[in-house]
Amino acid sequence: MGARHRLDKLVLLSILMALIPGTGVAGEPCLLAYPMDAVVFHYNSTQYDAISSSHPNYDPSYGVSGLMLWDYDADRVAAEVYRAPGLNGFETSPSGDNEFFNVGNITTIRIDGFSDTPRQLNDIFVEFRPYPFHSTPNIYVNDDKLDGLRYYIPRLVVSTPTEDGFYADVIDVDVKWNGAQTMTIIVFADKNGNRVLDGEPMFRIVMEDWTVPTENKTWGAIKALYKNP
Repeated sequence: MGARHRLDKLVLLSILMALIPGTGVAGEPCLLAYPMDAVVFHYNSTQYDAISSSHPNYDPSYGVSGLMLWDYDADRVAAEVYRAPGLNGFETSPSGDNEFFNVGNITTIRIDGFSDTPRQLNDIFVEFRPYPFHSTPNIYVNDDKLDGLRYYIPRLVVSTPTEDGFYADVIDVDVKWNGAQTMTIIVFADKNGNRVLDGEPMFRIVMEDWTVPTENKTWGAIKALYKNP
């Protein structure tokens, strides 16, 4: 079995099984979002560890710059992180949140849905959170200027069979923005129709525009930047 095939199989199995509440119970559809260009993954050190080749669990198939991300709780490779094709390193998260980080203000975000049966994910929101908080950024999605801080996707049909008996489909959206120093992006499916993220996203996307002058940040401001919704 090739490394790419093995990775895809492990991703689908591990995330689906993590969300299944009990044996024999069908899992909910899973939704993951990540940039398609170069990123560093910031990881919560209480959940993940970046291990080197000297560690007994290290698998070179998952090595990135000599490190592999390991999930403590699930006792396995953190294969879901490897869905991002531009993954090029791991760093401990300064916020405690798990997030894909890149520098710049232009990217393509892949919204990745998969399930154990054909499903449809409805009412998907791509939410933008600028910093500084008083910023009034111009945000463009697929070259159209966004009115507000959310982009709405009516549905994602997850129906394409994979080789391993699961189903997977994706939506790509092109994003660019200006007028803010940092942009945090989350993607969620609004299951109960209240247009509010219930809980936490699996991962955030954090982009920093280094062409914008850096403001002095207090520790309180930094924590507020990453506060839970």
